[in-house]
Formats: sequence, structure tokens, C-alpha cells
Amino acid sequence: MSKRKRPQSIDGQFAPRLIEMLESPAYRALSPSARYVLDRIEIELAHHGGRDNGDLPVTYDDFEHYGIHRRCVAPAIRELVALKFIEITKPGRAGNAEHRAPNLFRLTYRHAKREAPTHDWRRITTTEQATALARQARAPIARKKHFPVAVFAKPSGRNCHRNHSGKTATTGHSGKTATTLDISGWVLPGGAPVSEASPEVTTSTLGRTGDRVEVVHDRERCYGYLRPWGTGFKAWWSGDRFDDHYIGEFATKPAAISAVVDKARAGRC
Repeated sequence: MSKRKRPQSIDGQFAPRLIEMLESPAYRALSPSARYVLDRIEIELAHHGGRDNGDLPVTYDDFEHYGIHRRCVAPAIRELVALKFIEITKPGRAGNAEHRAPNLFRLTYRHAKREAPTHDWRRITTTEQATALARQARAPIARKKHFPVAVFAKPSGRNCHRNHSGKTATTGHSGKTATTLDISGWVLPGGAPVSEASPEVTTSTLGRTGDRVEVVHDRERCYGYLRPWGTGFKAWWSGDRFDDHYIGEFATKPAAISAVVDKARAGRC
């Protein structure tokens, strides 16, 4: 006689999560990308038979194959670390295939090497605290303090306009010679630092006549830029990795700005 299963048994591998955790401010503050990354790390733990928590290797390719956009992985990982759902026990390294290594992860709410879960997410007790930590963790990281500007200024990151003399910023360059522009201490028109500026979308002019671009930004980020073209404008939107994507030509400036903002927001995680 076959043994009958209990009515509430789960027929297969599963990943337990406390209801307390699902209701916590930290969990509710997670972005969709962060939840997908967390899911993929849990799957990796299951692939290891529920063991090796703390030594779980998950590569960028693994995350991408699971359906997470590659450029969304790093911000999502930073978010999960900040909200204390995961710990990077050993940072990975980039390089050629023979030298490359993935991050090793620990899920703080699962057992690790015969040790009880630490549940570090419980340290975050308010929605305001969780939201602030998540926003700060997902903010783009400035990778360089100097970058070359040639032919036209290429806006990147959160600093959109530098005020040298109270007037519109300019760059000294010819058609072939690139100069280096220090982006530290950039401000928006009127002299307000980026962090204190109005959250409304606006534009700042950068460059000389003939090479002028108009950077589309608010106090949080640069969305992209416009270049005068005939009686209208050509428009590009910018990604988190300072990669620019051409949109098209527009007859009016408001239409170009709207297209830049819509494309940039849709392209983010």
C-alpha cells in the first residue's frame, strides 16, 4: 500500500521565506530587478542542494539568462547588500576567461554552514530608512573624474553642467583636438548644486556655437542630450553606463526633450 502524502506537502524543491520578511520595510522597498537577482541566488542555493550558502557563485551570465538585463545586475546587487538580504563573501574579479571569477554570495535569511540565519534585514525598521538605502545603493557610480570631450560634449552620469564663471559652461576644443573636462563640482544653471536643484526636467547648454549640445537633466540624472539640426534637433538618450543611443530628429525642442526622457526612463531598471 503506497504511503499517502500530506495534503499540504510541497511536491518539489522550494525556497522558504518568512512572512515577516515579506512584510518588512526592506523587502517592500526592493526594485523588481533586485527581487529577480534574489530569486536567482536562491535558485543557485537549490542547485547546491541547500548547502554552500556563503559560497554561492552566480555570474552575470547566470543573471542575464534568468531574464535580468545585464546593466541592471550591479545596481540590484548593491541594493540587496544595502538592504541586508545578501552578503558578498568574496568579491569577484573581471578579466580574461582564465582570470575571471564571480562574486560569492550568502543569503542572510537562510542557514549557512550549520549556522542559523542572521536575518540582517531586520535592522532596517522603517519604510523611510529602507527607501533611502535602496535609492542610494542604486545611484550610478561615478567611474572617472575626468573624461575627454571632442567634437561635442558628451553628457554622462549625474553631473550635467559645470559653471566656471557664472555663465554657460564651454569647452575649448577644435574639430580634432580633445580636451579633458573636470566634472567635479558641477552645478546647474543659476549656480545651484545638482543635489539642491529643482527636480523638474530642464536643459543646460554645453559647448561652443557649432558644437553646442543641450543636456536634458533633472537633479537626479542626465537623461540625454540634443543637438541643433537645421530648424530642429537631433536627440540621444543616455544609459547608466554613459552609453548614448540615437533616437531621431524632431521639429521642436519640447518634442525632442519628451522623447529623450521617455526613452531614458524606459531603458532604466
